[in-house]
Amino acid sequence: MSSLVDAGVLVKQPPAHLGKAAIVGQRCYNYFMKSARAYTAIIEKDVATGLYVAYIPDLPGAHTQGETLEELNKNLKEVVALVLEDDNNQKPESYFVGTQLIAV
Repeated sequence: MSSLVDAGVLVKQPPAHLGKAAIVGQRCYNYFMKSARAYTAIIEKDVATGLYVAYIPDLPGAHTQGETLEELNKNLKEVVALVLEDDNNQKPESYFVGTQLIAV
């Protein structure tokens, strides 16, 4: 698989035998990924209920729960869409920095 530069971004070019449709598809994927927003969700499992709960620090009001991780992921996508629908230019109150293991 070779590379090419598309609009200043290094992208992988599909093998030539796949034809122009594959190249157009790859460019569409690259465009989508550049324009898509990505958020970090903090996920915990509630011991009392057994539910997975999650919130996104970058988006106030973006929190949800689910019985499975798949359901939680679906619910997170829905809540992000709703929060952004209300205010697409919302400024985050905090940013995810990372996690740290503390041994005592």
